[in-house]
Amino acid sequence: MLLNRDADVTISDGNGARPLAVAAFCGELEVVKLLLTRTHPDQVNHTDNGGCTAVWLAAAQGHSAVLSLLMSHGGDVTIASSDGTLPRTAAEKNGHSECVRIFGDPA
Repeated sequence: MLLNRDADVTISDGNGARPLAVAAFCGELEVVKLLLTRTHPDQVNHTDNGGCTAVWLAAAQGHSAVLSLLMSHGGDVTIASSDGTLPRTAAEKNGHSECVRIFGDPA
């Protein structure tokens, strides 16, 4: 795997997404686990050009296991996308009740 050759896990695509965000969006739990071992903790909350974090993308796509893992690694649930949508709201709008449950009761 490229990570064994010290591939840069902080490189962004044309939309500003990094590998962790792409893996979260796709629901690739094992890839997310691996990337978390190779990524500086502050990278968990990196935002793409649309203001979305890996937490936001996992929630919006309904990937509850990925969402839980990211949150346990410091994923910030209060970072909204560029249009002001919070991860919890994205999960609610898309009908992902398990992700909404993971967020807990709204404040």
